[in-house]
Amino acid sequence: MKKTLYCLMAVLAVCFSFASCDDDDFNVNHGTHAQLPETVLAGTYSGTYTVLKADGVTVEKTVPGTITIAAGENKYTATFASASDEAVVNGAEENPIDVAWSNDEIKFWGKTTPGTTKGFLNSAVLNGTLSNGTLTFRFSKTVRSGRKTVTNFYNFEGTK
Repeated sequence: MKKTLYCLMAVLAVCFSFASCDDDDFNVNHGTHAQLPETVLAGTYSGTYTVLKADGVTVEKTVPGTITIAAGENKYTATFASASDEAVVNGAEENPIDVAWSNDEIKFWGKTTPGTTKGFLNSAVLNGTLSNGTLTFRFSKTVRSGRKTVTNFYNFEGTK
């Protein structure tokens, strides 16, 4: 009897050791936030790019631009597309960026797509905030200007 009971317990222990959880571990308590941050962030924002010279302080120009953000395929991610005729960022995409609530603001960040394709942001990181309906972010872009390579910094601020 003891041997049968011991075998039964061993079989049950083995069975329960193979139980698994859902692979989506993003069931966190968002407090007062009823929606996922990527859903709230999604939309088209119109605003302006402030283009700063390589020193990161001197304003070179201010130009109009738009940003389109869509919810990503996974929770807490989004896709990002930038367009401006004058800021040399047409077609720039980030796929995907990470999105999270930070109190009553939404923060987003991501590594930009490296490469030489015209329009890609070519920056080490992109980060920004959606606060009180205003989207702001900053990135750098390295472009070839004649024989020189020039790095400019871009600040965007806009609303839906």
